[in-house]
Amino acid sequence: MMRKRVQNMAFTGLRLSGVGKKYGSRTVLQDIGFELENGSIMQVKGRNGSGKSTLLQIAAGVSSPTAGERVISTVPEKRIITGYAPERFPRLRFSPEEYLLLMGRMRGMDAGLLKERIHQLAERLALPLKKKRVDILSKGTAQKVNLVQAFLQPPDLLVLDEPFSGLDTGAQETLIRLMDECRELGAIILLTCHEETGAEGLVDRILLLQEGMIVADRTSGADADDGINAMPGLKASGTGSDKTVTSIASDPIEEAGRMVVRFRKKAGPGNETDFDWPAERSGIYSVSQDGETVTVLVSRASCDSAIAAILRHGGSVLQVIQAAESERSEKPPL
Repeated sequence: MMRKRVQNMAFTGLRLSGVGKKYGSRTVLQDIGFELENGSIMQVKGRNGSGKSTLLQIAAGVSSPTAGERVISTVPEKRIITGYAPERFPRLRFSPEEYLLLMGRMRGMDAGLLKERIHQLAERLALPLKKKRVDILSKGTAQKVNLVQAFLQPPDLLVLDEPFSGLDTGAQETLIRLMDECRELGAIILLTCHEETGAEGLVDRILLLQEGMIVADRTSGADADDGINAMPGLKASGTGSDKTVTSIASDPIEEAGRMVVRFRKKAGPGNETDFDWPAERSGIYSVSQDGETVTVLVSRASCDSAIAAILRHGGSVLQVIQAAESERSEKPPL
């Protein structure tokens, strides 16, 4: 279903190109690239340590990449308003109202409008403003303070790192409405979220990270699940954490298209991986093996789940490409 979008003509987009991030010798992000137009919502998925929070910090402009660039497209002299809610909100010795008034003043907001905005948002999120200091609030109440500061000014770019964490059902529903209102005004929204909250219906695009690299970039209509057991029929023995993606080439194709995924099985003493994929299951059309390299012909809808499962079970993804015409002519799964 097409959503109505009120375009913000002053703010036209966000682009990350070849972005990387290192902390000393440790690489956190590698060759991250995407472009978002105003009015779009992208969810970043991946397991702990995959680089999600670092990517959001760079997108929000609170951290600089060590490689590549972040580009905001806007008209000259337009100040872009960014709302950012970090995953870990600082425990401060202020009441919620004191903290929010301070943040608004630092951002140059009119005093009268600031107070009105704080009370509007606090009422919607059922946030008490004066009773306790932020550092002794419950997790859910502190998260409401975190969210209010992100929404103080209607944002052009809204970046939310695990925004639903600790929230009760009513507050989650309010947050979804606030996000939708921002999108209608043309904001770009990036978020991470472990829970299923109902926000999935707003998401246009899903980016899947694995060890600091993009392994899937899909519209929300495709299955971009990063689940552990996304592919029935995949069996593994042993463990093993060395997972690498040497190259990913993903071309946009129609939903009915097919993709070829090539990966290398992880092998070693006591660490052999047995991939058992019957051709009729889970969108798998065919599986072939040449030495340690396995080639899987899979439906587009199941491609992201296949990639996630391969990485989970110790495989190294070598290539993801659109299937050739001869491969697309094979019979569909039973």
